[in-house]
Amino acid sequence: MWARVSRYQFPAAEVERVIEQFDAAVGAISSQPGLKRVDVLVSRKSGAGITISVWESAEAMKASEDEADRLRQEIAVELIGWIQSVEEYELVRSDGL
Repeated sequence: MWARVSRYQFPAAEVERVIEQFDAAVGAISSQPGLKRVDVLVSRKSGAGITISVWESAEAMKASEDEADRLRQEIAVELIGWIQSVEEYELVRSDGL
């Protein structure tokens, strides 16, 4: 499996709106073939956010790039935030606790 990790920064006062925007984005990308799950993390204190999408293959992750880029830009522009980084990883272990 593969994972795309995106890091964001938003004004801390906008965290509730950030969560709403991430919920909408997850809904939009959830129909992409090969998507296994999406985790969204936010810091209410700093306004930092992280999304982790897990894909069944590198090909499925690659095929989602354009839609993922569009959604990231939409969120950043809407909430006057910025995308700090986007990285792709091979998922070599995952424990369902």
